[in-house]
Amino acid sequence: MNLHPGLPQSFEVLFQRYGQKVVYCYECQVYHIHYGTVSLDLTEAAIANLIQTFQSYYKFYRGNVSPEHRCIEVDTPIHGFRLLLSPTDLREFGTMLESAVARYQERERQRRLN
Repeated sequence: MNLHPGLPQSFEVLFQRYGQKVVYCYECQVYHIHYGTVSLDLTEAAIANLIQTFQSYYKFYRGNVSPEHRCIEVDTPIHGFRLLLSPTDLREFGTMLESAVARYQERERQRRLN
């Protein structure tokens, strides 16, 4: 996803660090997610499911697999497309998503109050 200044897109950058970014697009109502070489567009329900999956997998694989070994296959909403992640990736990617969703929810709560 390319974000060009000046285009009439309504979006908000919720998280950005190094090669990681989460942007919420108000026009298409999806989260645009960038993590390393992965780019996903997910709805609110799909991102919540992915966060839960990352948490479960991390609990299971932490201590059982080398932290940097990318051997954990995680299904995505796209049939036949899986992410190959390490326990460290699961923790970092999941934390990024949780942070972005929390920020979005807090901003929406503030908008409703104003």
